[in-house]
Amino acid sequence: MIDVYGHLGAPGPELRQAVAGAGRVVAGARALDALDVPPQRRIVLGGVSPAIAAVTAYQSAGEPDGPVVVLASGDPLCYGVVRRFRAGGLWCRVHPGISSLAAAFAAVGLPWDDAQLVSAHGHGMAPTWAACRALPKVAVLTAPGHGIREIAAGLADLERWYVVAERLGEADE
Repeated sequence: MIDVYGHLGAPGPELRQAVAGAGRVVAGARALDALDVPPQRRIVLGGVSPAIAAVTAYQSAGEPDGPVVVLASGDPLCYGVVRRFRAGGLWCRVHPGISSLAAAFAAVGLPWDDAQLVSAHGHGMAPTWAACRALPKVAVLTAPGHGIREIAAGLADLERWYVVAERLGEADE
């Protein structure tokens, strides 16, 4: 069984306990460092496909060191890893967290029920620019090389307000 925990900011006691008992922990390097996960138990989540392959191999070996725990930023079901893991044949039990969308809008005091959410992760900028041109309120999940600079450059001819939310839930949010 793979337990996927969504979180923003400092990990809570339930997540810390799950990580302490895990044989493998899949997360970004920063999260793995924050939880002091030993190198031999880490699967660094960069690309999802290599992480799926590593987890599949570990499960095929019978999970000799304990279960697998995956840490996802925000809600793991909202443009998260769960869909990709399940498509890769892996079953996940989900422990949801507050989505980045909800946290970002709460931080600036705006309702988000009328916002369209789009992701620039692996989709290129064209769909993001199209949504921003067509809709009055858009929340964009960015990626390296597909961030606020690229969004603003593609929309330079429009009068727009941008709110950038980074490191949500962290002390330096």
